Amino acid sequence: RLFGREVKTTVIAIGGILAISQIALLLEMISRPVGAIAIAALSLGVCGAVQLVRMRWGERLTFLRSRENVMVLWFHLIDATVTFVGVDFYGYAEQHVLPQTLISWLGSASVMFLLKLAVLPIVLYLLDRYVEEREMNLFMKMVIMVLGLAPATRNYLRIIIGS
Repeated sequence: RLFGREVKTTVIAIGGILAISQIALLLEMISRPVGAIAIAALSLGVCGAVQLVRMRWGERLTFLRSRENVMVLWFHLIDATVTFVGVDFYGYAEQHVLPQTLISWLGSASVMFLLKLAVLPIVLYLLDRYVEEREMNLFMKMVIMVLGLAPATRNYLRIIIGS
């Protein structure tokens, strides 16, 4: 209100300026622009495919009815995309035992997509079926979202800046 504007407008303006400055710094650090574009495009394609499946078969696939479940799936598929590109094209290694074993057996980290698509629908179905309290259900899904998006973001940034 100091400048005669709403507090919300001022906060949005300050946040926008700070975000733009951080993005500008990040753009200067990118040493693998092809990797950045490839991961973004592949992630967009994978998430788009999930959306198409949701529109076509959403009535039959009950776990795809809620937006939260779709977001959980998106975030973990983005993580699978980053893992796939990092391991197969940039020489990174998977740290967890089961995925590492599957990757070594099949010779490609593309198995991460299948692993996530095999496990997440079951987890989401069980949450929707047995966690009746709405807030707890959403909280658990939010935790699962963070477990997908946090490492995906970290690994994406590591890949594009070349560390």
